[in-house]
Amino acid sequence: MSDSPNKNALSADDLTRLAHMTRLAISPREVDPALRALNDILTMMEKLRQADVGDEDDLGHVQFWGDTLRLRDDVAVNGYPTQTLMDAAPKTANNCFITPKVIE
Repeated sequence: MSDSPNKNALSADDLTRLAHMTRLAISPREVDPALRALNDILTMMEKLRQADVGDEDDLGHVQFWGDTLRLRDDVAVNGYPTQTLMDAAPKTANNCFITPKVIE
């Protein structure tokens, strides 16, 4: 897919900035494969955007006309025991999960 030009293609600098903003670690050897994958996605999105759907009705939901939405019964069920969840967490105190501060 990479062979078709995409006017919205990302550059290595764009990818570096995005990685920094999203706090993702991308090594130098991962930049080219990641760029190819992301630009392929953008190219496909551009193709989808150009599709002629003028005669199609808008679909505001996934429920088909005339069908009933199939839902499970809303029944409360027991979850995992508290101690099992606490044992799986990296850090806890007083039956609460301790998380690092993410907003400064």
